[in-house]
Amino acid sequence: MAKITLTIPDEIVERVLDAFDGHYAGRPEDVTKAAWAKQQVRHYVRMTVRQWERQEASIGIAEAAEEAADEATKEIS
Repeated sequence: MAKITLTIPDEIVERVLDAFDGHYAGRPEDVTKAAWAKQQVRHYVRMTVRQWERQEASIGIAEAAEEAADEATKEIS
């Protein structure tokens, strides 16, 4: 399994954690700011992959539909 590591300088860690905590409202009381930020990064990656794959699939479906329509109507003059 691949790992992606982000290095955040110590002097800005609290700013980053506060930003995630504020931007992604709704952190449960029993979840630390660091765990919350990690969850949000994981969610962002997941959503980005899903969106990209949906987009690519829709392009493939559209191309297949166009090819099928071209094939079905090639005899029309």
